[in-house]
Order: sequence, then C-alpha cells, then structure tokens
Amino acid sequence: IVQTILTEFRILGEAVVPGELSPLKKSILVADRIDLRHDQNFFRIDFAATFLSHPERNRYRYFLEGIDEDTLYSGNKSFAEYTDLKSGNYTFWVSGASHRGPWNPEGRSIEIIIHPPWYGSMAAKSGYFISMLLLVMVYVRFRTEKLRKEKIILENLVNERTAEIQQKNEKIVEMEDLKTRFFTDISHEIRTPLSMISGPLENLINEHPQSEKSSEWLDMIKRNSQRLLQLVNQLLDISRLDSGHMKLVLEKSDILKHIRVLVNEYHSLAEKNHICYVLDLPEEDLSIWNDRDKIHKILTNLLSNAFKFTPEFGTVTCRVKVLTKAQSNLSMQLRIIVADTGPGIPQQAHRKIFDRFYRSEGDSSYRAGGAGIGLSITRDMVDLLHGEIRVKSLVGTGTVFMVTIPLGKKHLDKKEYIIKDQTEPGPGEVSVQPKPGESFLLEGATGTDQTILIVEDNDEVRSFIKENLQPKYKILEAEDGLKGLSLATSAIPDVIISDIMMPGLDGKELCEKLKKDERTSHIPLIMLTARATTHDKIEGLECGADDYIFKPFSMEEIETRICNLLQQRERLRLKYSGYIGLDWNKITITTLDEEFLKKTTGIISRHLHEFEFDVGALQEEMAVSDSTLYKKLKVLTGESPNSLIRIMRLKRAASLLEKNELSITEILMSVGFSNPSYFTRCFKAYFGVTPREYQRSFN
Repeated sequence: IVQTILTEFRILGEAVVPGELSPLKKSILVADRIDLRHDQNFFRIDFAATFLSHPERNRYRYFLEGIDEDTLYSGNKSFAEYTDLKSGNYTFWVSGASHRGPWNPEGRSIEIIIHPPWYGSMAAKSGYFISMLLLVMVYVRFRTEKLRKEKIILENLVNERTAEIQQKNEKIVEMEDLKTRFFTDISHEIRTPLSMISGPLENLINEHPQSEKSSEWLDMIKRNSQRLLQLVNQLLDISRLDSGHMKLVLEKSDILKHIRVLVNEYHSLAEKNHICYVLDLPEEDLSIWNDRDKIHKILTNLLSNAFKFTPEFGTVTCRVKVLTKAQSNLSMQLRIIVADTGPGIPQQAHRKIFDRFYRSEGDSSYRAGGAGIGLSITRDMVDLLHGEIRVKSLVGTGTVFMVTIPLGKKHLDKKEYIIKDQTEPGPGEVSVQPKPGESFLLEGATGTDQTILIVEDNDEVRSFIKENLQPKYKILEAEDGLKGLSLATSAIPDVIISDIMMPGLDGKELCEKLKKDERTSHIPLIMLTARATTHDKIEGLECGADDYIFKPFSMEEIETRICNLLQQRERLRLKYSGYIGLDWNKITITTLDEEFLKKTTGIISRHLHEFEFDVGALQEEMAVSDSTLYKKLKVLTGESPNSLIRIMRLKRAASLLEKNELSITEILMSVGFSNPSYFTRCFKAYFGVTPREYQRSFN
C-alpha cells in the first residue's frame, strides 16, 4: 500500500505559494485547509504516489465532496481540475496505488472553502431583510393614511350624490309630466296630416279606376297609413296610461253583441292566410255597464297577435264566456280566451312579454313585426278594468291568453270612470297582414342574364326592390335567411341583397355562412339595415358584406352599388383567368375563391395525362354539383369546366414545346390528347400558331 501526497495547488493556472496573504497558509504537503475568495473558483490540485518504481504506472482516483457524485478514476493522470465552483465548503480526497498494488483506503484529504462575495454574506442578507421590513412598514403606514383620506372624500362624495339623486328624482317627476304632454301633442300633430293622407287615398281608390299595379301600390299606402294611425293611437294610449289621466268610459250596452261583431271581422283574414278560425261565443244578449272601447282594444290586440304568429294551416281559437256571481264569487265577469297554434313563448319570457317595447328574439317575433307595445297596453287596460290577464305557452305548441274582466260598475270607484253619452263608439280597426311572399324565379325577366337574390322578410320592401330591378336582372326572392341560404347555394346568383334583421337566420349569420362556403364565397352581398351607426356598419363589413346601405334607401343608389360590385367581380375574373396553368404554390392565396381555384387546377394538373379525365371526373373529385362547378368557374375565370381543362392541357403542352425535349406526338399524349389533328386545331385556336410553328419559334 502506497501513500498519496498533494504536490501543488494552482489557481487560474498559476501555482499558489504559501503565505499569510495567500489562500494556502502552509505547504500543500501538510496543509489541511485552503481558503479561497469567490473569484478564485477555478483551481487545480496536483498529487503523487510514494511508490517510486515506475511512477508513470501509478494509478489514482479522487473525489470532491459536494461536486462529484462518485469517485473518479483518473488512471495515471496525477492532477484534478475544477472550474466555476459556487461558494461553499468542499472536501477533496485522493488515493493512489501502484500498477499492481492495492488502493490506499485512507488516501489524502484537504478541506477547501470558497467564501461568498460581500453582497452574498449573512450580514448583507440580514441588511436586505431589515431594509425590506422597513419598506413594508413605511408602505403600510402610507397606505393606511391614504385610505383614511379616501374614506373622507368618499363620504363627502356620497353625500353630494345623494343630494343630486334627490334633485334628479324631482326632475324625473317633472320630465314625466313633460313627456306625457309631448306624447299627447305629437300624437295629435301626426294624426292631422295622417287624416289628410288616408282621406284622399280612400277617394282615389274608390272613385278613380287604376291599373292593377297602381291599385297594388295604393293598397300598400293604405295599409301603412292604417298601421301608422294605429301606432299613433297606441302612443296616445301610452301617454295617458303613464300620466294616470286615462279613465274608464262606461256605457250600458250589449257587450256580447259587440264582441260577436268584432271577432267575426277576422274571418276574411283567417281565410286569406289559410288559418282555421274557431269561435265559441254565447248566443244570449247581455246589456250591462262596460267600457266598450277598451274591451275592443284588448280583444283586437290578442286576436291580431294570434293571427300574426300562427302559421299557414294553423288554428286560432276565441272563446268568450260570462261568469255569474256564483261562478266567480264576485260580481259578474267576462272571460275571454284567445289561443293559437303558433311557435309558443319560452318560459323565461312569459313575464317580459307584457313589458313595454319588449320583443322576443325568436323567429316568429321578427317575422310578425310590431313595436312591442300591444301586449303592454293590453295589460295596462286590463288592470284599469280591475281585471286579470294570464298566459300559458309551450314552445312549439302554441299560446293561450286568458283575460277576466269584472262587468258592471259596483266594484269601481266613482273617480275611476265617466258615463258616456253616445251609445255607439267609433268602429275598431283590425290589422290586416299582407300575404307572405314566396321564393321563386321570375321566368319572364328581361335584360341581362345576371341574377339578383333579394332576402328580405318585409314583403313590401322586397316587392319594391324587385319591381325596380326586374327590368334589368333576373330576380330571386326569399322571405327569410334560411330560404335565402338555400336559394343562394342552389341558384348561385350574381349579387345578393339582404336585410339584417330577419327570422330564422339574420343577415349577418347569412353573410358569414355564404362567405365561408366555397360554393358561394364569390357572390357579392349588399346589406340593407335601419341601423345607421358607424359601429353597426363596421360589424356588417367584418362579417364579409361587400357593401352596406342604410334605410331609407334610394333605388338609384342600390342599382349603382350593384353595378360597381359586378364590375369589381369582372376585374377579379380577369385576374383569376390569368392564373390558369400557373403554379399556385408560387401565388399568395388570400381568399376562399383563390383556394377553390387552387384546388380545381390542382386536380386538373394531376390528371392532365389521362385521356378519360373530363368534367364528370372533376366534379366528382371536387364534390360539388355540375351546375355549381360551372357557375363558380364561369364567374371566377370566365371559362366553363370543360374549357378550363382544355386550356390547362394546351398550356402544359406549350411549356413542353418550349423545352424542345420531346416530340409533338409525345407531348400531346402526355397532356391527355389522343387525336393529333384535334390537338393541332385546339392549339392553333388558342395560340394562333400550330404546335410545330410554336416549337420552332423557341429553337
């Protein structure tokens, strides 16, 4: 067994000489500790075995505790080197042996201490902690004082706001009175010119013979003037109800006779809309004190809503029953039940439907139109009559309204009513809905072959646009977004004009679906809307609309926008036609239309050498109908599918002729032509020269 000694200690390659200021206080031969600064962490330790016979064959192994995971065998290498050690305490151990002798189990060890820098010492860390603690204490003190001041400011602000709210409440009361007067005044101001419209209009309809088209327009004006008059009356009722100035106007009359006359007026509307109209009315007479006008309005609103929301071949039922004192435990009561087989009302909307200006977001609500004040007025008038209104509805089944109204005047305070002198009130007005339009193609359209699809749930607006565009374009119509989407994907029109607010699928959703469908992504779409803010316009354009027109609009503007969009589409067609035969991998694809062309031309390119590849095979791989493929390619490139395949074959042939590496026969066979004479005719028709002349021009 041989002994191992340490012979030398080096820092950064320089030998360390023992001394007072040196890390090595005594000779390395006898030293048991080395103290190093943090920047002296690159060092080397030399060692040797005391076996002097053939020292070059001595063996060594060493280990630095804290760094090495296991003893390192160094063979005959007699030094160990360590770099970039962290501050800390380490113990170096080394053992040696002759080339055939056993290892010395004791070896030689030495402690190595690398001291941290001053800023990493315990004193420095203690200073950091104390400084941080002081900062926290200062912050807490500062924050506490700040919160105290903010509390004082907030209390003062609350007091000021409370005083302002009290003042505003007083102003609100004044504003309510002003609003009531304003509604009353404006309603009367509108009614006067409206009367001057409806009166001469009736004379014009009755006295002067009109053409069929003029008669249709006059009827349209009449319906809308009646609707406007109804809205004015409702606004006037709202102002009077809000102000508390509306009183019951009682008359002693046969209320059941009046109801029978009123409900029977809806037979023509039911027949026109193909709705089954069921009546269950008492046959007896009942002369009693009642407010004929308010009962008339309640029943009119309920029946009008029922017919609005009931689809074709649905059912509307009206039942009227008089409850005696024994049945009601009170005075005599009138019970009115109006039921329909419409789409129904969601459970969460049952309370909201009586809120003023509330409209359900369902399909039927937007189809029927309305301002959302009819049921609100109905509820207020039922309350004024000391009655009760209930609703029962299931989505997909229908809706039932039940109104119970006390009859007579014993239950009323004298301040709540006045007695009417006249026995006959003015006739009630029944709202007649226009017949829903149908989606169809006008076969007799004249002018160009371009087709315009109009998607608009308002029959009159849709008809107005159609009549103005029909002389120049073929017209397709759809009364909602779902039918518009179906027509767009089947007919592939040249331009689509769509309203935004529609049942089933609104204009924005329709636009998004069309622009994401490769069959219809190329079709320009014009949005029509009554929303006239910049934010709404940006939203419409972001969903993919090509143009945005506010209501009211002029037909001249619509026609100009259509013309501009068609011209833009023509410029795109010229652009895309120039891409035929090019390598699409070298073209930046930015739209779904370009993606469609890339897919189409890629399929054709892969099959150019196949003689049997034709339009049918292309259609099958594209997974689209033949009409869709034809119309899409015709719009984008101006070429039919068959023509596009032929042009790509010819352009590939021309590219091969330019290289002059194959014979003409080999080239025509490689691009799918089997007949040389047919290939020559097609090549000359497209390039103006024969294939041989074309090839010679590049020699």
